[in-house]
Amino acid sequence: MFKKYYFLIFIIILILVTFQSVFAEFGHLTILYLNDTHEHILPDTQDGEEIGGLARVATIVKQIEDEGGNILFLHAGDHITGSVFSNVYHGKIDMMCFDYMGLDATVVGNHEFDAGFDYLINELIPSVSYPVLSANIEYENTLSNESGPFMPYCITEVGDFGMPIIIYGLTTPDTPVQTNPDNVEGLIFNDPVGVSTGLIEGWKDRYPVIIALTHLGLSGDKFLAKEVDGIDIIIGGHSHSFIYKPVKVGDTLICQAGQYGWYVGKIDLKFNEEGEVVNYKNTLIKVSDKYSDDEGLMETLAPYIEEVEGFSSQILCKLDFTLGEETDITRSRETNLGDLITDIMRAETGADVAITNSGGIRAVIYPPKVTVGDIMKAMPFNGGIVLCEMKGADLLNVFKHGYENQVNSGGYPQVSGARVFISEDGKVEDVLINNEKIDADKVYEVATVKFMVSGGDGYTMFENALSAVDTGLYQTDLMINFLSDRDTVPQPEMGRVVVE
Repeated sequence: MFKKYYFLIFIIILILVTFQSVFAEFGHLTILYLNDTHEHILPDTQDGEEIGGLARVATIVKQIEDEGGNILFLHAGDHITGSVFSNVYHGKIDMMCFDYMGLDATVVGNHEFDAGFDYLINELIPSVSYPVLSANIEYENTLSNESGPFMPYCITEVGDFGMPIIIYGLTTPDTPVQTNPDNVEGLIFNDPVGVSTGLIEGWKDRYPVIIALTHLGLSGDKFLAKEVDGIDIIIGGHSHSFIYKPVKVGDTLICQAGQYGWYVGKIDLKFNEEGEVVNYKNTLIKVSDKYSDDEGLMETLAPYIEEVEGFSSQILCKLDFTLGEETDITRSRETNLGDLITDIMRAETGADVAITNSGGIRAVIYPPKVTVGDIMKAMPFNGGIVLCEMKGADLLNVFKHGYENQVNSGGYPQVSGARVFISEDGKVEDVLINNEKIDADKVYEVATVKFMVSGGDGYTMFENALSAVDTGLYQTDLMINFLSDRDTVPQPEMGRVVVE
């Protein structure tokens, strides 16, 4: 009797072990992911601590790959803009590093267009071997059978995972107002939900695992997951969100790993035979100095580092105070760096008013000195300056759009030559130009950047300018020249934006 029960127990255990073995053969997948590296090649300093560095990222990736398993390695866009390296190499070194690491795919971020569409298509993308995806960008004038400018998706099989995986890319539809609109002329950015719905309808019976590699921001990813069935995982970027525990919307998991290569995301997933996620564990691995630099990558990077450090380390002048604020503050209030930038723009052009968007200011500069590299990191776009003639009525609409609609956005304005009075409920109540109330019929000279004149951040009112002259001057160059002639950075007079 007992022998019979022992035999049954043995059979049950054997079945369970066999099932687990078969399950492990095709049911486990590890995704490594980063986003918004912005060509931060070398470690940054955050709260007095070194963090990041792509050679350390390479070490982490290799260590995980050496442990074995079915590994997929993805990047959720924005390889370009926001560092000294990017000012020089425009994303090439960042994307080269990920090619070295064996990246499986990336998505087109809005900043990939910052050096121009032709450069992106003809130089940057051809320089790497991995797919650069976007399914929702197409040419404005296209034939029905003509493909878009980017590969929309790729299909891959990973190790012994046992099921094909389809990865498709989505780029934020706000790109035309988040890069210079001239850089995306002739392109259409379609609705991610509509595009996804159409694609997944054709895939769902053929591909059990669908990954959306997106550059939409966390809110955009949540909306996508809510509106579209069938996406297993969203690996996202754009909002620089540190998501330690994946956000789950319906059956879709949303992951993101912050910014600048400070963390490597790692999500371990278990799937059933139908391609459904049955278990998962996510980790954000901090890229600290406990990880050594990958020697091979550092050898490849050596000449580029030498070139960048050679001129970026040049000291311009002393600094007795902190210049600038963190991004969230810069995009919601007046800052001393914004004031200094616009003061220099106004002085060099002789304009009545100078205005720039806060999205062009990307870093804080700390005492005791300012280097060329500090300025290039804080002002990575080197925006070209345009001198416009505008009626007061149109200029007032510029201020209303900026201070009423662009709070907590890159479009929040920093100004010189004006005082703007804002009510407690966020409405522009009054504007003084050179200490006089703005006159709707008077013509003012306004210095601003090409990005805004082209309608970036929704500043379409510049279309009403009576004239717009390219001055041939550039913001970053002006700042470097201005500081190089001084012993110390002057403290700008603040109080230009008054909340009553």
